Amino acid sequence: MDTRPPDDELSKSVATGHELTDVDLSTVDRVGILSAVLIGMSMLTMWWLLSFLKHAGEAADQPLSPVAVAGDRIPPEPRLQTDEPSDLKTFRAKEDAVLETYGWVDRSAGVVHIPVSRAMQLVAERGAPAPTPPPATAAPATPPAAPTPPAAPPK
Repeated sequence: MDTRPPDDELSKSVATGHELTDVDLSTVDRVGILSAVLIGMSMLTMWWLLSFLKHAGEAADQPLSPVAVAGDRIPPEPRLQTDEPSDLKTFRAKEDAVLETYGWVDRSAGVVHIPVSRAMQLVAERGAPAPTPPPATAAPATPPAAPTPPAAPPK
């Protein structure tokens, strides 16, 4: 089926610079009304579904257990940190106190710790101490026996 307009309509359209036939407005109106009705029905369906699920969820809720209600108790160790920056600052202050001061490690044995900067000066002046050799381990009494080669096949 040929959907081209007759030649006289085509020539009139070209002469005026626009199309002379219009869109059927009743079809456009019907599509618009149908779309609005479908959107409205979808909105009502979603409203009904959400209210149904809300009431069903409220009906299924269980009362809280006594353990969950008693929130004033402190949980057992290890606990989560509540103030990480402050905890890190405290930790670093303790570490710096050990690394930057003099103190006893074992007073009865006469072992002390010194600041890292002073230890570096001492190593620069005196040189690093010689490494201690590892303790000697007992050598095996007899070396493991070598496997015997397989016998040659008879000819």
